[in-house]
Amino acid sequence: MKTTYRTVLEEGVVEAAPTEIWRVLTDPVAMVAVDDHPVEVVELSGAPSVAGSRWVEVHEPSCGNDRVRVRVARSDENTHQVLQLWQRGIRMTIDRRLEQVTAETTRVVVTTSYQPALAGRPGQQILPWLLLAIGVMPKLAADSDDAWFDRLREAAHPRSVTA
Repeated sequence: MKTTYRTVLEEGVVEAAPTEIWRVLTDPVAMVAVDDHPVEVVELSGAPSVAGSRWVEVHEPSCGNDRVRVRVARSDENTHQVLQLWQRGIRMTIDRRLEQVTAETTRVVVTTSYQPALAGRPGQQILPWLLLAIGVMPKLAADSDDAWFDRLREAAHPRSVTA
């Protein structure tokens, strides 16, 4: 993991083919488990694998019941996805790139960048803007380990349930 003033770069190799990872990345409900941040996905407009599609993620009360707008800005099947999210004064851009290493392993590079925005209810923007201005926002948002990549692998290869 590498953080800069307004970005977080994370990279990992996942034991799954790009098509399996793509299936998870383009399913907002599956990504809730991968991101390990409980949200409800509502107001889905369009197929999440297609640029221009949109949805809203409703966060739990501990996150202030935020309604985060999400838009697919770019979608190149099995190789590249860019999402834009607006939450509490911040526009996040999540750029995910997939590179096949072997038939069953994929390098996943995720770059998340942060910019000020007028998203959220009036008054909610002040703290996020301050955290962004002093360069702390990316450090707070970054995972300190490879757990995200482990959860992505698990979602790409769900275990079968036996009776």
